[in-house]
Amino acid sequence: MSTDDTKDPRPAPASGADAPPPGADTLNQETAAGTPPASPGGPGDPYPAAPGETGIRPEAGEGAGTPAAPGDVAGGQLRESGEPDRDGGGESATSAGTPPGAPQPAAGEGAAPDGREPGAPGPEPPQPRAEVSQPQPPAPPQQGARPHEAQQPAKHNYGWRLSAEESRLPYLILDIGANPSGSRELAADMVRAAAAAGAPAVKFQAFKVTDLIHPENKVYREMQAGEMPHGLIEDMAKLAHDLGMQCGVTVFSPEGIDRALACKADFIKIASGDINYLALIREAANAGPPLILSTGASTSKDVRRVLGLLNSMAKRPAAILQCTSLYPAPATSCYLAVMAEWLSQGLPAGFSDHSMGVSGPLFAYALGAVTVEKHFTTDRTLPGGDNFMSLLPEHVSIITGGAKSAMPPAGGPLLEAAARESLYYGQRIKRIFHGEDRRALRRVACAARRLPKGTALRTHNLKFLRLGSEVEGRFLGPGSPYK
Repeated sequence: MSTDDTKDPRPAPASGADAPPPGADTLNQETAAGTPPASPGGPGDPYPAAPGETGIRPEAGEGAGTPAAPGDVAGGQLRESGEPDRDGGGESATSAGTPPGAPQPAAGEGAAPDGREPGAPGPEPPQPRAEVSQPQPPAPPQQGARPHEAQQPAKHNYGWRLSAEESRLPYLILDIGANPSGSRELAADMVRAAAAAGAPAVKFQAFKVTDLIHPENKVYREMQAGEMPHGLIEDMAKLAHDLGMQCGVTVFSPEGIDRALACKADFIKIASGDINYLALIREAANAGPPLILSTGASTSKDVRRVLGLLNSMAKRPAAILQCTSLYPAPATSCYLAVMAEWLSQGLPAGFSDHSMGVSGPLFAYALGAVTVEKHFTTDRTLPGGDNFMSLLPEHVSIITGGAKSAMPPAGGPLLEAAARESLYYGQRIKRIFHGEDRRALRRVACAARRLPKGTALRTHNLKFLRLGSEVEGRFLGPGSPYK
């Protein structure tokens, strides 16, 4: 089972005298500050609506920041003209030898202003003084700042593509995730198999089960078995880089972000269950590497809110992935039409595929997906994780080879039309598919330990955990807002 989209969790809230008061779950329900945009669809709306519900536009009060001019937004990056950003636009160049506003020599012949005969050499022009910049000492990190918050020179050139040549190839992310069950040997075998199959990137999941899953959740032991020991992700990322691949990390906490930075992760991913964990998303967006968001068991409102947060931060996701959190997911539940709708609005949309086989990724590439993510293993009979529904090495070359022909413009209208007629296409409105258990993925605020009555609730004495349905029923009762 993947922690990216685990099937059953969220933390048990404190009960009785220790229960947090209403509204205490501030980090989990946090929204971005800022001036809300104009009414949806209005002239100031940074996410102009397509006919009907698009599931993209941030609504007033849902975390949208100050709106930019129509067609030019920082977070959603939608442009009415369809033109990409250009660096240096609007800057007027001046001659290197003549400063702006300096008088120009008159045309024609005649005595020079200093009385020289025409054609006589003039005096040597004064040499400009060389400006010597004094080295500035690096600013000390703020007290209590995390490593990536300190002002440090960039040590890694985060790239979304492997090279200019390979940027024309389909970007396929093989999610090894928890499939090795903590085994160094299995993890290394999977990384080497991915490289031998020609994959551009692999991904791991950095989580500590005690900070993610409630101990009474029925999947706790299974998730504990999939936890990657400290140092293992870092070693596997180095191996992937040595083999010419990129490596990303799904993070579930600030400590996970630190691990991603320590291993020079090429991208950071937020799992479907944490699309409402805005404090984590904010920190991940500021960390440096490109940010990927998954949207399993989410609605259009969830997507609007997280895009509004990024917009208020002048950030843009590297990819937002349409996902269905079923294991495996039927083809009819994949809703590639949602991804196509996002692409039509200028969002960098892709597909996190939980279906069996290779058809889903090929149809996604034919529709223009910027990336596709798929679970990967070397043996489907291995216990734990998502091994039973993962790609095998022989499937990878089928996807990457077929995608070269399917991707626009090579794919052409015929393959795109075939994708739109496939079972994978479905509806274009983002909503929860029948069978997706939202309660199993989302986290709630829980007391990290026994708290005396009257204790002020702060981040340091809270945990955000996934509950099982049994735990949730016991603590939250039949009227739970998470049902």
